[in-house]
Amino acid sequence: MSYGPALMTLSLIALIFTIPPLAWNIKCSNIPAISLISWLFLMNLNTFISAAIWLGKNYSSTYSGRGYCDIISKLQVGVNVGICSCVGAIALDLYLILNAKSSLLLNTKKRRIIEACMCWITPIVIMAIIYVVQDARFLVFRYSGCQYSLAPNWVSVLILSIPMVLWSLTSFVLALMTIIKFFQIRKDVKDILHCTNSGLNLTRFARLLLFCFLVVCVMCPLSLYFLVIAMNSIDGGFDFSDIHDSLLWGIILFKDLGSPKYDRWLHITLAYLTFIIFGLGEDSVKLYQRVARRI
Repeated sequence: MSYGPALMTLSLIALIFTIPPLAWNIKCSNIPAISLISWLFLMNLNTFISAAIWLGKNYSSTYSGRGYCDIISKLQVGVNVGICSCVGAIALDLYLILNAKSSLLLNTKKRRIIEACMCWITPIVIMAIIYVVQDARFLVFRYSGCQYSLAPNWVSVLILSIPMVLWSLTSFVLALMTIIKFFQIRKDVKDILHCTNSGLNLTRFARLLLFCFLVVCVMCPLSLYFLVIAMNSIDGGFDFSDIHDSLLWGIILFKDLGSPKYDRWLHITLAYLTFIIFGLGEDSVKLYQRVARRI
């Protein structure tokens, strides 16, 4: 079975689906949502490109990936923790809105700085230091394309696995706190949204909250599962010189796993979920109508 055409089609649809929610959230200046959807756009764009390039049986002779994969493999180590941190920032923002007396909510500049820091500091730090545990420049898989490769040691777990677990658990707690608070004051939520000038009505708020909860319900178990896998895979201690062998670094390894990696399907699914929740609302429909009239 060739997964290439299916992966290309689904990822292309996912790309198209991310555009309306991205446009709507840019209009609303929602930094966490913009950041999250941007991650999904980049990863689905990579999925489409990779499936198109490394498709056939002779995939290993098409393109070595040098240059392109150097960039993509760095983005890949930041994407999942980036998704979790963005969801955490969205959930925190919703929680602060429900706590209408919060001074942070009133200070738009400070709130946006905190949101940007929550969304981007951890992924950027991970992408900056991941070289420490890279045991190969990158790998190239059939269908999936570029993939980072890390040495199986405790430093890899500390740099990549632990932050993802911490952010997914933080996001889960924040989303749960927001849901509890929402039901505690559900009769007053509509008035609070109006008084705080949040730019949200009850429907928009509920969509954002549902989105947060669904994403953390996916990312939390995944992050814990892969932490366990990473812990069980630890083989020996950390030795920088052994990991970074100059003779082996330039060798690009090609692998055919028989099917695309799980995260390609994950990012496609999250893009569809994003469109269903953000792209089918009343505001999005009005946006489509305005665009259609201009065309």
